[in-house]
Order: sequence, then structure tokens, then C-alpha cells
Amino acid sequence: QKELRQAAAQARARLKPLQRECEQLEKRVEKLEAKLAALETELADESLYESSEKNRLTELLKTQGTYKSDLVELEERWLEKQTELEALTDPQS
Repeated sequence: QKELRQAAAQARARLKPLQRECEQLEKRVEKLEAKLAALETELADESLYESSEKNRLTELLKTQGTYKSDLVELEERWLEKQTELEALTDPQS
């Protein structure tokens, strides 16, 4: 009985930080998705593709690439942590 309670307490102790990390990653993904959407709206402006805007366009495209790669990395980390979390909450899987 006591051992079961201790095991449950240990499982909860492992869950808390993992749940918090998943939530933080979700928030970071949402923020980055919003930034990427705003940037892509900016890239849709036809005047940006005039020769006089070449430097600005180059910078925006570079930033877009960075955002996209950061987003992939964050999503992979979130999926990893979510899988860990599910394994701890459902030991039968």
C-alpha cells in the first residue's frame, strides 16, 4: 500500500515538469506560428518584389527560413515530450 502511494507520488513528480515543458513548447510554437504568418503576409506585398526592395526581401526571406526551421525544431521537441508524457500517464502503451 505504502509502496503504491510512493510510486504514484514519484510518477506525479515526473509528470509535473514534463507537463509544464509541453505547455511552454506549445506557447512558443503558437507565438512563432503567429510571427511566421505576419511575415508571410508581409511577403505577399507585391511592392516588395521591386528591385529597390531587394535587400529587404532578402532579409525577410532569410527570417522566414529561420522561423520555419525553428518551428520544425520546436514541434519535434514538443512531440518528443508529449510522447514521454503519454508513456508516463498510460504505462500500458
